[in-house]
Amino acid sequence: MSLSLEERFEALTKRNEILMETLSQKAQCEQETKAQNEYLRKQLGAFLKQKQQANEEPLQSNSKRQEQVFSHNLDSFSEDEPLRMARPKLRMQANTNYFKVEIPERQA
Repeated sequence: MSLSLEERFEALTKRNEILMETLSQKAQCEQETKAQNEYLRKQLGAFLKQKQQANEEPLQSNSKRQEQVFSHNLDSFSEDEPLRMARPKLRMQANTNYFKVEIPERQA
């Protein structure tokens, strides 16, 4: 059974409508995905900025404390005393393989 031109045209038109609807749905999904990605990108940026600020605050407060201690130390010295910087004490690590055994002498 052969289709007439009109029937072929109708079938192609219906197929075209279905394809156009499918493309429209896919375009809408793509736009929604882009909007979601943009929203998440902004959320991530805000989160990273907060985290960076939180990490910088302890560093700034530590450096401010050190500056305050240093300036306090400078103020407490008289002009006649030489300025000495406190050096961190070096710890000597004990050799863990070394041990001493005392053997008492035998008395005959």
